[in-house]
Amino acid sequence: MNPSAPTPEEFLVMSESQEFSELRGTFRRFAFPVTIAFLVWFFFYIITATYATDFVSTRVYGAINVGMILGLAQFVTAALVTWAYVRFADKKLDPATAAIRTELEDRSIAARNKFEGQVN
Repeated sequence: MNPSAPTPEEFLVMSESQEFSELRGTFRRFAFPVTIAFLVWFFFYIITATYATDFVSTRVYGAINVGMILGLAQFVTAALVTWAYVRFADKKLDPATAAIRTELEDRSIAARNKFEGQVN
C-alpha cells in the first residue's frame, strides 16, 4: 500500500471540507453553463435540420449549403469547448486538486507516523 494514500475515512473528511466544496463549485460554474449552451446549440441544429429544410438546403457556395456549415460548426464547437475546458482545468482545477491531494497525503503520512510512534 502506498504510504501516502489516504484511507477512505480520510477521503470522506476531505470531501466535506471547504477546499473540496470550492473545487466542486468551481467545476460546476464552468461545466453546467457550457454544457447547457452546447446542448442548446446542438438541439438548435437538429431541430433546424429537421424542420427548416428549405433554410438548411440554401446554397452558400457551390454545393455547400447552410446545413453543411451548421453541421461542421458542431465539430468546431466541440473542439472549442474541449480547448476551453483544458485551459480552465489547467488554470483553476489542477492547482486546487493538487493542493487538496498534497494536504490529504500529508495528513495521511502524519497520521500513520503518529500511529507507528504509538505502536513502537
